[in-house]
Amino acid sequence: MKSQAVLRLCYSAARQNSAVCTTAYQSRRWISLHEYQSKKILNDNNLNVQRFQVVDNAQDAKRAGEELMKTIAKELVIKAQILAGGRGKGTFDSGLKGGVKLTKDPVECGNLVKQMVKYRLVTKQTPPEGVEVQKVMVAEALDIARETYLAILLDRAYGGAVLMGSPMGGVDIE
Repeated sequence: MKSQAVLRLCYSAARQNSAVCTTAYQSRRWISLHEYQSKKILNDNNLNVQRFQVVDNAQDAKRAGEELMKTIAKELVIKAQILAGGRGKGTFDSGLKGGVKLTKDPVECGNLVKQMVKYRLVTKQTPPEGVEVQKVMVAEALDIARETYLAILLDRAYGGAVLMGSPMGGVDIE
């Protein structure tokens, strides 16, 4: 049943991406999803994900933090959404260190988002000038007993999607 959900996930991602281009000579696919987009696809296909909201300003972040703390969360994780790894170890041009933060205070959640949105985040995987953050995911923080890694990659040599997994996950998986 879970394998069928993963297959539906693959098809759903391809359908939802409007940037799929086919030419007479070569098929190209551009599937670049932010973490929150991936989590939405997983959730839409009946796979469990942490509860979250996506925000782009401090007021919405505070409200999202309050809602999550009142309903399900014991702690919040605030994650800058850019298409690069290493966000937790990155640095913003606002002076904030790290694009992944934990807090139990919705007011602090708003303050953190204020230092992320419209600022550039520099990581090992971004250009030297960094990438401007447009959206931030505010989510329930989960107690992690074990981290694993799972990716669906487009393999040019194979000519299709390849499922890659590792029992070793964490911040240095990239």
